[in-house]
Amino acid sequence: MRVWSKALAVVATSGVLALTGRVSAQATPEPRRLQFDLRIPADPGGEAAFTSVSDIATNRNGDIFVLLPDDRSVQVFDRQGRKLRSIGRDGEGPGEFRWPMALGFRADTLWVWDPTLARLTLSRMDGVFIRSIPVGTIGSARLLIDGSIAVKRYNDNALTVGASGRLSAPILRYSDVGVILDTLADPAVHRSSYMVISTGRGTAQAAQPFSDGPLWGMIPDGSGVVVVDRRTATRPGAATYRVTRINVAGDTAFSREFPYTAAPVPPAVLEGVVSDWVERIARSAPAGGTSIRPDRDAIKRAINLPTTMAAVSAVAIGDDGTIWVRREEPAPTSQARWDVIRRDGQSVTVVAGPRALQIFRANAAAAWGIERDADGAVSVVRYLVR
Repeated sequence: MRVWSKALAVVATSGVLALTGRVSAQATPEPRRLQFDLRIPADPGGEAAFTSVSDIATNRNGDIFVLLPDDRSVQVFDRQGRKLRSIGRDGEGPGEFRWPMALGFRADTLWVWDPTLARLTLSRMDGVFIRSIPVGTIGSARLLIDGSIAVKRYNDNALTVGASGRLSAPILRYSDVGVILDTLADPAVHRSSYMVISTGRGTAQAAQPFSDGPLWGMIPDGSGVVVVDRRTATRPGAATYRVTRINVAGDTAFSREFPYTAAPVPPAVLEGVVSDWVERIARSAPAGGTSIRPDRDAIKRAINLPTTMAAVSAVAIGDDGTIWVRREEPAPTSQARWDVIRRDGQSVTVVAGPRALQIFRANAAAAWGIERDADGAVSVVRYLVR
């Protein structure tokens, strides 16, 4: 069984050199910037709006594939944002989806992962169904270059392992017929990802707002996966987050620490999170029914408040193998910071972009993602790296 290596020295694994260690702290370079280039509006041509987007990918022709879980479909646009076609529909039959969450390409084949149906669907670029692969696990899946499937168990469904009570949410590798082959990685989950809140009419289970569970992504060509260990520091000051790249054979290509300065969670951030939950619970009261007055102190008690803020809030893997890590700063500004790590882990470029931009795909030239307007409407956007 191949298991993720956490070595902190230069090691050789199955003949593959694994570069590990720490990147030295340096003066922050002048950031490159994202410049707006294209917007596909939430209601293109008067068709159904994008209520949510779970993934975006571009093929070799530059066509943009947008995965819409609410619509149970893939919407395809050309590089100018003109709609070409729709793939999939609601259902459980061939080529149908219940809650599709990830997509990508292998040569001329489109794959879509649906965790509700626990299966990977393969189709041609024009949407013609090829076959489905059932995968019996709870998690997020990606199709690897050798035809096997990497499945990361959700952090909030982590398993308790051994007498120590360690929480495990491994990345398992399945065959192309859905049989478990081995373990690619087993990153540690450090605390529960859920909180339970009293609503006045019962309880609600929700994700912890200050989670520091591991993040992961797949190199778009399927040659491997990336794991980001972003556990919070136990005290303010000098700290690091770790990025590990593992190839499809299970070997560690590199595992490196990147420095940042850990800072306490600002009181205003905590109060903002609590206020948001007070508003959500109050809105859950039925129309014409008894109003609900949520208990702010009870909500605070349900939150696992770390000593410091997590350094990283998102990761996106570039088409060119670069690793885009979204950093969280203690004093938010209008711009978000992305540390763009070269595919060999040897250097970092800082890229600044709008805080409202959620990036799904990127490379040295451009980034694709979504933005929401004041009314919550979603647009797919493309920014150029300048």
